[in-house]
Amino acid sequence: MIRINLQMKYYNLFSRGIYRNSKKTKSIHETQSLIFTGAHLRIGVGEVAVLGSPWLADGINPYVTSTHPALEQCRVRQLIQMNGASWDVDLVADLFNSRDATIILNTPINSGIGDNYYWKHENSGVYTVKSAYKHIQLSKGNWSADMEEEVWKKLWKIKVPAKVLHFMWKALTGCLPTRVQLLTKHVDVPCLCVFCNVHDESISHVLLECPYAQSCWNRAGVNITAAAAGFDFSLWFETLDQWSYAQSHRFDPLLVPAATKNKEEHWIKPEINKIKVNVDGAIFHSNGSHGIGAVARDSDGQLIEAFTALKCGVVQPAAVEAFGIKEALSWIKSKGWSNVIVETDSIVSVQALSSSLFMLSIFGLLISDCKSLLNCLVNVCVSFVPRSANRTTHCLARGSCYWSDRIFNVSNVPNAVHSAIMADLAIIS
Repeated sequence: MIRINLQMKYYNLFSRGIYRNSKKTKSIHETQSLIFTGAHLRIGVGEVAVLGSPWLADGINPYVTSTHPALEQCRVRQLIQMNGASWDVDLVADLFNSRDATIILNTPINSGIGDNYYWKHENSGVYTVKSAYKHIQLSKGNWSADMEEEVWKKLWKIKVPAKVLHFMWKALTGCLPTRVQLLTKHVDVPCLCVFCNVHDESISHVLLECPYAQSCWNRAGVNITAAAAGFDFSLWFETLDQWSYAQSHRFDPLLVPAATKNKEEHWIKPEINKIKVNVDGAIFHSNGSHGIGAVARDSDGQLIEAFTALKCGVVQPAAVEAFGIKEALSWIKSKGWSNVIVETDSIVSVQALSSSLFMLSIFGLLISDCKSLLNCLVNVCVSFVPRSANRTTHCLARGSCYWSDRIFNVSNVPNAVHSAIMADLAIIS
């Protein structure tokens, strides 16, 4: 009994065998692959192995891909400076390829705590059966009747011409006359796509997977990932959300969002002698990165300064928003500002900042950093606003893939951002 208890407590979770043949033990063992794909490591003291451990802050591939011989027996702590607060930049650059090095240097560390596994499908990092079930259903493309009904409701509410809705309905129901569909009706046509001339012209290929289609999506400012196998509703559900928002707000890095007359949901100037900083984040699946943008304005609504940052790795949206808040607070601290209102459209982040719950995830570590920064600042608070009141920063964050790691003022601010600021002023004037 002691041996079994020690094994269950100290043996590596992913290398255990089946010790008993009971149904309970077998059922637990069957979930091992699910846990393996959803478990990531948060770096603390850095005792985990560099190779073979899911510790990189990348939701798609958290494993190191570099093959330097020195990494064979290397521990993560050997890549951290003696003070335990930052990475050894020169060593990381020497041992890792550019992809790994960039992600490592952008991975937050806290040497005051241990290395912990966390569940990447929950912002708190705590495993729940509900999130695991949802992950399984989404990965298989299985949607319940209620979910499918929600998709159709979302579709018919989109404010686009009727012919566009009709086209989307045909795509979702498999009625578009692509070459693959025509062949199923015994129409003698070539099967290859007319654009790439490489893959079969199916509905999912011509709309999602073809390089020509993907370039069109990217040009429109809509992030979309090609379906790996077949055509599923989950992908279109995500796209419909993006398309609906794009239509209602007319966002594009090169376009000015349309003004809204809803007085409860537009940007509001701060009080006299106060500064308002708006912050937002964006994920770019096409190049595996995420970016943030922040804009500081005075009581007259005029631009003081703005900045963008672009980081490698695709992480959870909540973590991107928390990272943006952290960078904005660090920026405020470096400027020596006080009496500042920080606004974000991430209600999850605002709720986490006011919660005492300890979270194991990268998101939780970023929230802890934000709390520490807030304790060092004078009269600085973080509050939630709807996305319509955060349009200027949304424009800046979406444009961070073009304006990476830049600082802007009134003399060099991009035209799109300047126009968005002017649009905010026009609404409140």
